[in-house]
Amino acid sequence: MKQRLRLFGPRGLMGIGVHLSYMKATLERFEAVFASVEHFHDRVLSEVRQAIASSRSGDLNVFFGDAEFAEALKGVKLFWPVFESSRPPPESVCWLDRYDLLISPSQWGRDCLVNEGLDPQRIVVIPEGVDPYRFHPFSRQPLSVQKSSPLRFLMLGKYETRKAYAQAFEAFDQAFSDHSQVQLLVKPEWISESRVMMAPECLALMKRYQHLPIHWVQGLLTEQALSDLYAQIDVFLFPSMGEGWGLPLIEAIASGTPALCTNWSGQSEYLRAVEAHIWPISYHLQDVHCPQWLSEHRYPDGVLPQWAMPDVQSLARQMTALALTARSERERAGRIASDHVRHEFSWTQAANKFLALVKHI
Repeated sequence: MKQRLRLFGPRGLMGIGVHLSYMKATLERFEAVFASVEHFHDRVLSEVRQAIASSRSGDLNVFFGDAEFAEALKGVKLFWPVFESSRPPPESVCWLDRYDLLISPSQWGRDCLVNEGLDPQRIVVIPEGVDPYRFHPFSRQPLSVQKSSPLRFLMLGKYETRKAYAQAFEAFDQAFSDHSQVQLLVKPEWISESRVMMAPECLALMKRYQHLPIHWVQGLLTEQALSDLYAQIDVFLFPSMGEGWGLPLIEAIASGTPALCTNWSGQSEYLRAVEAHIWPISYHLQDVHCPQWLSEHRYPDGVLPQWAMPDVQSLARQMTALALTARSERERAGRIASDHVRHEFSWTQAANKFLALVKHI
């Protein structure tokens, strides 16, 4: 008898919601494997109650967010945790009591879990992915077409301290005394299932640097519009201090966009395959002192997690170097990196590795 695959997590346009939706769509194609593929929103009480009431011992339950109600479900329970610092959340000490197996999207994430004392025999690595058809370099402007200035950088990701917008703006100011030849496009809104809004702190930061050619890309973008945006810019800027996976970065790389980024945390899983074809940002590991972050992540032992703090001078130098690099060289590096991530880190690859795992459970 075929198993029912039951997925638990948010419906959303960012982060974990994207991971879940792509995995669901991919796994649904394996009709010979599962009797059904169901999705329950883990924060909607009516859906949680329905899932518990209809639970069966043969079910395969996969969680994309930690859920206390998992203990009320029958069947096998797997958890795909993502976190953005050197230490997983304090509640991770309970994960192996609640779930049969943990799936980390990166070796970095697995190492962090093991360092926290979790049983390495119950943690496997299955990377997340990227849509290789939606995000593809063929949509970029051919080299035969004359490229007019200015050189356009794009920085995309929900505004918070961890994303290093302040460091990026300062580096941009240091790198380019003549702002007429460059632009920095930013999309820093907070995007939820129901609305898009700008953080007041981000508005204040943009006002502080209003002398720079910084342009805010506003509104909710479809995947096609996002793909078009990656194709139109010259460099994708991603100085993040820590990521569970770094979805915008892998999408930009898959699109063939030259990448200037921090090679640490979750994105190191795919960046190690393309590190010769990106522009890395120097960093040093530093204890997290962000009040907002620490209010949400309280570690009883008092040992703070760490982030990779980007070096502003290094970032400014790399920005300048990219501006002086021939367009043909930048685009060639972007195409090579794209080939690697699209072939090695597609959602189909992730689904195949997942199926290989559950076959032996």
